[in-house]
Amino acid sequence: MTAAVPRAGRFAAQQFGTSVRLLRNIGLWKDILALPVLEHLALDQLLSAKILVHLRTLLPTVHDAVVRTERVLTSLSGVWVGGSSAELR
Repeated sequence: MTAAVPRAGRFAAQQFGTSVRLLRNIGLWKDILALPVLEHLALDQLLSAKILVHLRTLLPTVHDAVVRTERVLTSLSGVWVGGSSAELR
């Protein structure tokens, strides 16, 4: 797809960046929204439906995939890793 449409790669990269920022912003609502609602928005609606599709299909190299996966994990870490992990034990 990116070879057929000249700006498709740039557009996909912008959409990915927007999705990751949105994921991080959804995580900031962790003290306001109930955890099941937060999980539905962040994991089901955004991560599964948008971000993972991008990671599976649009990345040309393994290095790009690793860098972008790190960005996703960093965005998720504020909610599901860190201070809240002690509560899960």
